[in-house]
Amino acid sequence: MKISHHSDTHGLPRQAVHDEADVIVLSGDLCPNRTRGHVDIEIAYQENWLARTGEQWRVWAKGKPLVLIPGNHDFFIDIARMLRRAGVAAHDVYLASATIYGVTFLGLPDIPWMGGDWNHERGEQEIEARFATVLDERPDVVVNHCPPHGVLDEPYDFGDYHIGSTAFARLLGSHGHEPKAYLCGHCHERGGRVERVRSTIVSNAATRRALIEI
Repeated sequence: MKISHHSDTHGLPRQAVHDEADVIVLSGDLCPNRTRGHVDIEIAYQENWLARTGEQWRVWAKGKPLVLIPGNHDFFIDIARMLRRAGVAAHDVYLASATIYGVTFLGLPDIPWMGGDWNHERGEQEIEARFATVLDERPDVVVNHCPPHGVLDEPYDFGDYHIGSTAFARLLGSHGHEPKAYLCGHCHERGGRVERVRSTIVSNAATRRALIEI
């Protein structure tokens, strides 16, 4: 399977879907924001924006199945439903697996606590428990918004500072199940890059698409 991986578009994607891809994956931060975390304003704003841009999303997707996970900037919870209403074959895999062409996708929007302004911020202990339930389901592809700590998660000009999750890194390196791919975003500076953790391909596509083959 070939996956056109995109993340952190913060609006309509600027980069085209790969023609050769079988499936599109969007790993969070899909919607624009009007405020810094004012929940009621953000939910209504993002729902309205999705309703207005549905046809553009349909054309962009090129008729391919689309798998998504929300990110910390996404407050409206039913993105996939809105895209389906526009004619996109969209699947939200936030703790709800989807199997496409025999490949199973499952994931989380969780990020480590940043101060409470954004969505899906959690403590590492809670993240670890939730990610364990994901890996216990043995998905072929994990779609998480946040990278593992130390893997494609270091913003430029911050020295040794990392924004990835230590829980994701610990379990990805020790759990009995090794997914074929771990698709993420969140750290814009590392977008468009690919690494490996054990046998798992880790792709960060924040602001820069990647073509992943599994």
